[in-house]
Amino acid sequence: MIHLACLALVLGQTPYPQITHSLPAAVSCGMSGEIEVFAAPGSLATARQVVFQGDGIRAEVVPPADKAKAKATTARLKVTVDAGAAVGPREFRVVTSEGVSTVGQLLVVDQPVQLEAAGAHPTADKAHPIKVGSVTCSQIAAREEVDAYKLELKAGQDVTFAVTSFRFFFKRHSQVPPIDPVLTLFDSTGREMAGADDVALADPILRFTCPKDGAYTLLVRDVDYGGVANAPYVLEVREGPWARVAWPSAVPVAAT
Repeated sequence: MIHLACLALVLGQTPYPQITHSLPAAVSCGMSGEIEVFAAPGSLATARQVVFQGDGIRAEVVPPADKAKAKATTARLKVTVDAGAAVGPREFRVVTSEGVSTVGQLLVVDQPVQLEAAGAHPTADKAHPIKVGSVTCSQIAAREEVDAYKLELKAGQDVTFAVTSFRFFFKRHSQVPPIDPVLTLFDSTGREMAGADDVALADPILRFTCPKDGAYTLLVRDVDYGGVANAPYVLEVREGPWARVAWPSAVPVAAT
């Protein structure tokens, strides 16, 4: 009898929200906008507060327009980032009546953020346009999905393409295997110019010096053509090199 009573108590427990991902997964300094947070298992229907790591970023829960149609596994947040906020990944938790959620992550960036174009865009003729000095938030949500982006480059232009996706994985409570993203760059004739894989853990970072003016196509895909709906990626495109490491990596206290 005692065993059955304990089993009933266990089965009757309500799980706290376990965040899987956010869309978009990046927010820009000095901007305010809405993101959608997803959880499984657990419910975000009673979300009332958001707590962020560090200063310069805050959020409030946006009530659903139609509570009857609202999904318990998602919540909309209005996120505001100060202009002087430090860039980089920020952890957050959502407070609900069922408990405090597991850790979620947003990437704070210093460039404008846009969402991937709706619909499939796997080839150069359907590629989503981007610019140097921008951030695009997207997903490789299905097997064999490929995302193509097009941009204009000038001869001698030094550009870095960087993806953040796999690095979100280590803070997720739900250990669904993430995507292993790969970058490949083609010129206007379809010739492969450069590629990158596994630079920052499994995330690619590609530095490219453009040989001539023209239109270029950048492909983002999983290395094995896999896809995971709850593993978004952030594509940053910026001028110049990408700082990866400092050396020496430590300095004495109160010293120059």
